[in-house]
Amino acid sequence: MIVRLALTDFMAHEGTVFDLASGLNVLTGPNNTGKSAVVEALRCLSENPPPKHVIRHGAAEARVEATLEDGVTVTWVRRAKYALYEVRRPGVEEPETYAKMGKGVVPEEVQRLLRLGPVRLDGDVPVDVHIGNQREPVFLLNDSGTKVAGFFAASTEAAHLIAMQARLTKRVSKTKTEKKRLEKTLAATAKSLGRLAALPELELRLEAAADREAVLAAGEAASARLEQHLAARQAATGRIETLAHTAKTLARLAAPPGLVPTAALAEGVARQQELSRRVVRAAGRERALARLIPPPLLTDTAALAARLDALRRAGAAAT
Repeated sequence: MIVRLALTDFMAHEGTVFDLASGLNVLTGPNNTGKSAVVEALRCLSENPPPKHVIRHGAAEARVEATLEDGVTVTWVRRAKYALYEVRRPGVEEPETYAKMGKGVVPEEVQRLLRLGPVRLDGDVPVDVHIGNQREPVFLLNDSGTKVAGFFAASTEAAHLIAMQARLTKRVSKTKTEKKRLEKTLAATAKSLGRLAALPELELRLEAAADREAVLAAGEAASARLEQHLAARQAATGRIETLAHTAKTLARLAAPPGLVPTAALAEGVARQQELSRRVVRAAGRERALARLIPPPLLTDTAALAARLDALRRAGAAAT
């Protein structure tokens, strides 16, 4: 729980300290005394919003310091180009510093200490039950410029509202630009549709062209068949002319001589062929015999016979 809230150079507060009681705390006072700035300070402390309009005019930074019941202090510091958090714990001289977090990012440790984050309802819908916005820029849209200027001049949240008005003006300008773009697109589409008005007539022309194309295709097919017939006729004519020329040439030839009996001639040829075969065989035998070794000369066998006879007698005597 926050027991003390200190604002330094924060919007209309140059240096303001609130000692908060347990339970409900109520801020009362005239308009433009900085009550809404206290709510904005709590929002900055819990959400780290990007706008830098909260820095008091002429100051280098704005500080929102919350002291918790356990003595821990959480300070949100907003400078021109960035924001940071400082956490001081009892008995520790150096604070814990959290910087370069990104727009709208709150360190988890700061969230745990403050416990001011949105509450998730059924359907995962975040609802901020701690801080409520007092004003929205929409309430000035239907008022006169004089009233708007007077409100901005008197309000302690002029910079915040001007920034919101600038964003709204930018959004309106963007919407007008988008409207003009859509109008141009619509005009171009209408023009394109106008060019398509002749489509029915064009469709009829296309159908007629398709019919003519079918007729031409049929004519081309008939022409191809006729060309085939002509080619066949020319080929037949060529063959007829060739046959006629051949017949004329044969008619001019003399009759062939008459045939004579050939039986005697055939018989003579057969005998000649048989003689030729015999000559070939004889020549082969002659060549084979020429390669043989001559047989040894015969000698007188009388002495050999006498010797054999003597041997037989000697054998008979021995027995």
